[in-house]
Amino acid sequence: MNPRRLLWIDDDRLQSRLVEQQLKAFRRERFQLEWQETFERGLERLLTGEHEVCLLDYQLDPRDGLELIRLAKEAGC
Repeated sequence: MNPRRLLWIDDDRLQSRLVEQQLKAFRRERFQLEWQETFERGLERLLTGEHEVCLLDYQLDPRDGLELIRLAKEAGC
């Protein structure tokens, strides 16, 4: 079974590591986590369509996660 591809967008590296550790605790599912720490890079990677799930932080200084979702939707994601 191929791992589920997750995109994690968060400007806090510690939070990213915590999420990664939590995902490793799942025994029945395998995950491949890609972390991006900036709004711009996260949006760029999200628009590739390579991921099944996107997890994102609300506060991505100086912008926020809701704006990222809006831009992704406008781009057809």
